[in-house]
Amino acid sequence: MRPSVVFGPEDQFFNRFATMARFMPALPLVGGGATKLQPVFAGEIGTVIAVAVEGEARRGTAYELGGPEIARLRRIIEFVLKVTERKRILVPVSFERAKCLAFDIEISRKLSLGPFPEILAITSDQVKLLRIDLGDKCP
Repeated sequence: MRPSVVFGPEDQFFNRFATMARFMPALPLVGGGATKLQPVFAGEIGTVIAVAVEGEARRGTAYELGGPEIARLRRIIEFVLKVTERKRILVPVSFERAKCLAFDIEISRKLSLGPFPEILAITSDQVKLLRIDLGDKCP
C-alpha cells in the first residue's frame, strides 16, 4: 500500500501547518506551493488494508492510495489557514533552498540532542517527496 499524504485527527501534515500558523508569521511554500497532492483520510487506508488482509487484494500488486481530490500545496495550506482562522504570509521557497534548509535542520537536530523544535523540522526526504507531482488533473 502506497498512501499519498495521510490526514486524520493527529496527522503530521495538516496539523503541522496549523501549528506553524499558530506560532509563525509566515509559512513556507516549498517549490512555490505548486506540487500536486492527493490527501487521503487515515480511516480509508485502514479500510483498504482490512479488505486486503481478507484476501481481496492481488498479491504482489502495489496500490496507490489517494483521496477524492487533487490540490496544490498552496491550496492545502490556504485551506488550513482558513479552517484555523489565521492570516499568514506564504513565502515561496525553491526546492534547492528547501533542500539546503533541510540539511541544516537535520544537522542542528543531531547537534542539539533532541530539543530542536519539531515544528521547524523538515527533512531532505520530505523535500524529495514534495518534488513528486500527481499529474495534470489539478484544479
